[in-house]
Amino acid sequence: MVLFNHRSGKHTGNPAQEQLKLLGLHTVGLIGGAISLFVLRTFCLKLIARNTHEAAAMNVPLVMTMVWVGLFQSLAMWALASRWLKVALLYGGLGCAYWLTLPCLGKSPADLLRLMPVAAGIAFVILFVFGVIALRKGKTNPSTQC
Repeated sequence: MVLFNHRSGKHTGNPAQEQLKLLGLHTVGLIGGAISLFVLRTFCLKLIARNTHEAAAMNVPLVMTMVWVGLFQSLAMWALASRWLKVALLYGGLGCAYWLTLPCLGKSPADLLRLMPVAAGIAFVILFVFGVIALRKGKTNPSTQC
């Protein structure tokens, strides 16, 4: 997990660009882990003695959810480190909405598997848009925050 706890851009330049590099590295790591989990799904299922067709079919939605939730959490950590209170609060609200949506709409495991990646992707896109808006407003300097 990449923690965006170093917000100083004095060493190399723009702090937002530094953090985007870390977010990019985290994204590459998430996608690499997702591809590995997908490619090695049979081996992983054999390790837990659940090598069935149904368990293998769960792999793709699980992998997609893993990537979206990982990116969602990365943006939230960046928002917290940047002291973007509104974006951080939006993360909390979207997280609550995500977890409330799952039991309300996911009445079966199959429903949950279809719903989880879509809901996580929507939450990530919403948080990303608001993060870009905050970034464009020039709120990368923590001293301007309340």
